[in-house]
Amino acid sequence: MASERSKTELEQGRTSKSASLRQAAEDILAAISPREREDSVPVPVSLDLGPLALEALGGAELSAEQASRRLDLVLRYYLRDVATKRETRPYPESLGATRSSAASTFELSLDNRLWTAFEEESRRQGVPTADLATHAIFYFAADAESGVITERILTDLDPEGDFGAD
Repeated sequence: MASERSKTELEQGRTSKSASLRQAAEDILAAISPREREDSVPVPVSLDLGPLALEALGGAELSAEQASRRLDLVLRYYLRDVATKRETRPYPESLGATRSSAASTFELSLDNRLWTAFEEESRRQGVPTADLATHAIFYFAADAESGVITERILTDLDPEGDFGAD
């Protein structure tokens, strides 16, 4: 009897955790899809980026508006992977906090729902938001350089895989 009860409790715990993860995924997807929503409000965000993250984002010559648009794309890309079946690389625990003395502070404007979802993901992973933002920038850059993004775009355009076939 005790083992059956434990088994039932374990299954209920799994079901509860699964439902919780599904809800978190739905919340993230709601936050990252369409960019222009009635409840979208731009919020000011101050973010410190080290020189490598800054270079991966597009360089020090970016205006605040350009940096905001690029970071918006990067965060949406990262959060979409967190919320879907794709294996997302979480922040590497071995790095710890990665404060760079050469960090540049950017004053950005990001969608309130996107930024809130990203802050929640940062708390879930237990890392500072700036560190996770840097990680998301490198995550996006690695996928862009390796061709993963191009492959995903082509797959989205042609799920059957016969793109270009006549």
